[in-house]
Amino acid sequence: MKTGKNIAFVFALMIVILLSSCSTTVKTSGVRSVSMTPDITRLDIYLKDLVFLGEVEVSYEARRYFSLFNVTESINNQPYNRRFIEQVDIKGSRGLSLNKQLRIAAVKAVNEYPDADFYVPVFTRKTEHKMFLGKSHGEVMRIKAYKFKTN
Repeated sequence: MKTGKNIAFVFALMIVILLSSCSTTVKTSGVRSVSMTPDITRLDIYLKDLVFLGEVEVSYEARRYFSLFNVTESINNQPYNRRFIEQVDIKGSRGLSLNKQLRIAAVKAVNEYPDADFYVPVFTRKTEHKMFLGKSHGEVMRIKAYKFKTN
């Protein structure tokens, strides 16, 4: 008799919980708004607003074997240390993409001109020497450093 009452009590409790969980309602209201942030921000910079600090040439030499294994020989005409890697990522307009070796070589520009506000890659020159089942390749990039004039 007691088990029948316990089963009826558990069953009634489950029905109450089930019905109470379905009885909640969510009320949402939509309000139209306008974004107050501008769509375009424009900053005009002219050469008269800048101070040219200098330019630096960075480079790397590497070899690729079987089109799979890439071995960096030198960065900025110095033997490449694979244990200590410091990289700089120069961001810019579309189409500017530095590979891993050039990001490592660009540290030289930041070290020589640490006060520069921005760096402009002027040109790159790629060299490639094809060999049997591999190639030797390198790249040279010239970077100019600029700083904003202060009055």
